[in-house]
Amino acid sequence: MYGARVSGNVDQNWRMGVLNMHTMGDSLRPAQNYTAAAIHRRVLKRSTVRALLLNRQAFHDGDLISDDYGRNASLEFEYLSDDGRWRGKASYNQSFKFRDSGNGRFLIGAFGYNGRQFQTNWEFQHMGDDFTADMGFISRLYHYDPGNDRLVPEGYSSIANLTDYSIYPKNKKIVQHWFGMENYGWWVRGGLLNEWYTRLRYFMFFKNTSQLRFRLNNNYVHLLYPFYLTEGAPLPATAYNFSEFNIELNTDLRKKVNLEFFGVYGSFYNGKKATVSASLNYRAQPWGNVALSFEFNDIRLPEPYGNAQLWLINPRLEINFSEKIFWTTFFQYNTQANNFNINSRLQWRYRPMSDLFLVYTDNYQTEGMFGPKNRAVVLKLNYFFQI
Repeated sequence: MYGARVSGNVDQNWRMGVLNMHTMGDSLRPAQNYTAAAIHRRVLKRSTVRALLLNRQAFHDGDLISDDYGRNASLEFEYLSDDGRWRGKASYNQSFKFRDSGNGRFLIGAFGYNGRQFQTNWEFQHMGDDFTADMGFISRLYHYDPGNDRLVPEGYSSIANLTDYSIYPKNKKIVQHWFGMENYGWWVRGGLLNEWYTRLRYFMFFKNTSQLRFRLNNNYVHLLYPFYLTEGAPLPATAYNFSEFNIELNTDLRKKVNLEFFGVYGSFYNGKKATVSASLNYRAQPWGNVALSFEFNDIRLPEPYGNAQLWLINPRLEINFSEKIFWTTFFQYNTQANNFNINSRLQWRYRPMSDLFLVYTDNYQTEGMFGPKNRAVVLKLNYFFQI
């Protein structure tokens, strides 16, 4: 129904922002009011203390519904050394819901070192079963239980590490060799290892902007509930260990025609998976860009778990009629969603950072009888001003 936002620097050390929006209710959902308030304080030379408050409150016929709300409060300190090499973070987040059990906290700690050749970063998290964020997205908290057709919150503890080492040879063609390792682990239900992911990688960066990347990935997953990967039987809720190798290549990005390729092959849960994706790009200076991209996934599992072949095809066209008028159109064919989509946008930048958009979107059902699902035409005006 309405919304407003104000943000900016109060002075050299303080920054703040406040946003409020109110939505109209209907027969399925009451009206909602959303508020977000943030304040930042610069401390030391390059460090920051941040506070954030979020509030979602339901209303019915203008009256507040006392037991229908979701609130979050966060306090965070982020340290950055004077030379920018050392960094650290400590964050406490608490959510509030009507009749929760009080286990709605989310703790984060991190530290790292970023040098020219050597970098390492570590992060630790702990999330309670009752933590929620009505004004945001929470990864990994909810697990789908197909037997009871419901989402089950599962709090977790996690650790993550990225460590890299670079070599800069005195070579006319190669400017950097990049070696790295990633590790991610998640524990649930008081100590059950839910997933452990390890990646080894080696990248080569060439002077002509082309890149060649190799990765070896290993994934251990303990499914908490049966999992449908294909139209066959669901995978049992047990532990799986699988590995894959991938290679990625992009040619000289400065050329009018360049190619991006990505290939993966390896084990996948109790079966095999192969992935191939590629993008052919043509830059017609100065007026436009044309790109044709696709991705194909071939999943093969033993009986009775089934197989799946999934295609994603998405050509894209960008035309610049002038320095102020642009037209972008892309198509997407997705066999996993059984959907064909058209999105076309005409943009007029009539003044700096202010635009008029005319957008047309169309979706078609591709399984069974081909036909339209929904379409829309949207006109959007954006005007930027400073106070």
